Amino acid sequence: MAITLFNPTDDDFEATYGGVTFIISKCGEEGHMVRVEDSKGNHLLNQLGPRGLTSLDYGDDEETKKRKADDGKRRSYEFKRTQIGRYNRDNEARKARQLEYVEPPKQIKEWSKDLGVKLVAPYEVEDIKNEEISQLRSENKQRTKQVDVLTDQVKELMETIKQLLPDNEEVKTEQEIDFELTMDSIKRMNRQTFKPWVEELKQTKYGAYPVEVQDYIREKWAGFFDVEEQAFPY
Repeated sequence: MAITLFNPTDDDFEATYGGVTFIISKCGEEGHMVRVEDSKGNHLLNQLGPRGLTSLDYGDDEETKKRKADDGKRRSYEFKRTQIGRYNRDNEARKARQLEYVEPPKQIKEWSKDLGVKLVAPYEVEDIKNEEISQLRSENKQRTKQVDVLTDQVKELMETIKQLLPDNEEVKTEQEIDFELTMDSIKRMNRQTFKPWVEELKQTKYGAYPVEVQDYIREKWAGFFDVEEQAFPY
């Protein structure tokens, strides 16, 4: 048994069967109708049917042939629009994800012109990540410069203070100054003011003082109170 393949479209169909490649010519040219065995014909119809390939039966009149040709042309048109649409959707999606443009094949471009369907125009991807990294690096450099300037200013200030002090006197930290003030105030306390002050210190604050301050507090307490009269609370 044999079947007649009919190509009513304006495109040449290239097909492969059994390891052999051949062409079914476009409508109006020699070879646009090819008679082949059923197995080969059915295979090619499955492969190229969506693109417009159809078949003719023995006894088909001109009206039937025209109807089949119109149906093949419709399938060809829909196939081309679908392919163009896929490239358009893909490139639109790629653009939204900041991916580079995919150039459509020459055949797709030709179909776009033939059908009057516009392809998505090429675009340039904005390198947002690199711009953000560049901006962050610039800001970081600026902050580093500012920190360096402040560090230099602090060093200059400390040097100035050292120069204003006597040669044997060193610049003291805020904590050292605070402990000295505390020691000075402790020395001025009498028995009546010292006892409630010590009791309100609590263990945490007492333990935060330098050892020499703690020793002085205990010695002053022992000077005011006997152990039997009032034991040191910490």
